[in-house]
Amino acid sequence: MAWVSVIGPSMEQMEYRLQEGAGCGLAQPGEHAHEVADQQIAYRLADERTLMWIGEGLREVGITPQTPLTTDQHEAAKALMSGVDPRTGEVLVEAKHLADPRAKLAGEPLVAALEAAAAERGVTVGRMLAARPAMVKRAAQLARGVDREGQAHLIRIHDVEKLARAAGLDLAQVYEASELAYAHKWRDATVRVGNRGYDLTLDVTKSVSVLYGLADAEFAAAIEGVFADAVVETVAAVEGWAAYGQRGHQRDGQRAERMDSTGLLGWVMWHRTARPVDGQAPDPHLHAHVAIANMARGLDGKWSAVGAGGRDIHRHAQAAGALLKARIRRVLTQSYGIAWKREETTGAWEIAAIPERTRVLFSKRNRQMKAVLERLGIDPASSKARQPLRAARPGARKRLTVTCAQSGIARPTRQPVAPMTTMAAKALSPGTARPSPRHAGTAARCCRDGPARPRSRPGSGGRSTG
Repeated sequence: MAWVSVIGPSMEQMEYRLQEGAGCGLAQPGEHAHEVADQQIAYRLADERTLMWIGEGLREVGITPQTPLTTDQHEAAKALMSGVDPRTGEVLVEAKHLADPRAKLAGEPLVAALEAAAAERGVTVGRMLAARPAMVKRAAQLARGVDREGQAHLIRIHDVEKLARAAGLDLAQVYEASELAYAHKWRDATVRVGNRGYDLTLDVTKSVSVLYGLADAEFAAAIEGVFADAVVETVAAVEGWAAYGQRGHQRDGQRAERMDSTGLLGWVMWHRTARPVDGQAPDPHLHAHVAIANMARGLDGKWSAVGAGGRDIHRHAQAAGALLKARIRRVLTQSYGIAWKREETTGAWEIAAIPERTRVLFSKRNRQMKAVLERLGIDPASSKARQPLRAARPGARKRLTVTCAQSGIARPTRQPVAPMTTMAAKALSPGTARPSPRHAGTAARCCRDGPARPRSRPGSGGRSTG
């Protein structure tokens, strides 16, 4: 499954995505030096693949795609996510700023004061402010906001003062002196809003991760290489679908024109494992986070944010996930003769030689969530279990939160995880049946299943299976 997250305005989110671990269950360097004799273990305990630049748009700022993003280039990555040319410091895409919330006051007292002043004069608020049409409009906006949000609706100190002057109000009679002083202190401050970029997450089906976890070091490295090649090809497709800008006005009955671009700008974080559950060793889970800057250079030479507010990146996430998995299936079949079977419940194409019971052994988070659903009286296999929580009946969200807390499910933190010894053993929960000896040959059986195929290079063509 592929999905997209909006990164938002926070630079901390950028710094988080420049950490090669970025919160997933990684062993800390040096923790397992005594275990290097086991090459299968040593390979997976090595550092994650280095961050990699991705997107053809990077050439516009002197960066070559598919090259390592080194530590000394972190500032360049942050610059891109700020809409700045990392070579010159030139602002390519202006960030959107709004008034600092500290420079605002509650709107409700002002609405009450305006209505009281108008009532004393025997007119409406609109008639009272008729000499200042802009203030009539602003007062109406304020009233609607207060009707909608009540005490939560805020108004800038600048607008408060303008409305007070137009109505002849003494603000000292409307707000406490301390409130006015605090808002005055921050009156000219602004905060960045809007979105710096997107996080496109791409992963493989569970059986591929299990095969990766059970394979020897050489085969595991080959599987990881196939995955990496598929990510590059998938991002190239996303560029064709969503890497465009817009020109002209987009509202009031007008439609902006699409302007194709030279490509996306971003980087990839590679992960081999899932987030740990209850401090246990993480499950094998090949996935990648593609950080995409919210900027693109149009073919007209102008820079702008990614068009349509990034909606096409969201809209094509499922297509991206399907393309990635199809690419992986094709290469693994051509190179190793691996056969596939469609899972009836999820519809995913899984490796035929890896049965469901084996996939479950390496799915601690999935087992944990199924247990929560069962406690809520929901059959995990039902369509209801796959419905978004927002569509659930009233109170379901609260009950789920309470149940998760009672079950010990909390938001994962970026803590070092317990040492792994082998993917096939320590990845299992305490008390879970260990894999039988036959699991040791699972990787070999995967390659024997199905017709033998000549080994071919990834990307050399051929028909996709499944």
